[in-house]
Amino acid sequence: MVTTPSELKTTRNTLFDCLYKDEYTKVYFIQEKNLLVCEALQEYIPIEDFKKVFHFITLNFSLFDQVDKFLFDKQSLRVFHQPSMEWYFVFWKREMFEEYGLVNHVKILPQNLPWFEASVKAGRAQIEEKYKDLVIDKLNIEYVSSIEEIV
Repeated sequence: MVTTPSELKTTRNTLFDCLYKDEYTKVYFIQEKNLLVCEALQEYIPIEDFKKVFHFITLNFSLFDQVDKFLFDKQSLRVFHQPSMEWYFVFWKREMFEEYGLVNHVKILPQNLPWFEASVKAGRAQIEEKYKDLVIDKLNIEYVSSIEEIV
């Protein structure tokens, strides 16, 4: 189920149960917290599907009254994919910062998988070494263990 931009416009200013859903991800907006959420639903998201959901978010971002934070819930993931992370950090976050001023990013990593967190740190270090013009230093990136910590 993918909600079309015209459907989003007709339901603006309400709590969205689901803006986008495919077999890998679900996107929803919690209006009273101004929180846009992308939730991984599978252990792995192929890069083209990963890009597809984040392009959906970019294309529809201006339809929300105010997004204070973007939450990427990765709890279901069991596969760390460096090319996806690189695209997300280098291109998507830059576009969202420059086009929409999105600075507050929250992550929920898989629980009880220390190797996943280690992979994230190592992957981010590689990205920071490879790309010198990142916007990461302009962003507030927070890690939490559950969505309840945010809402």
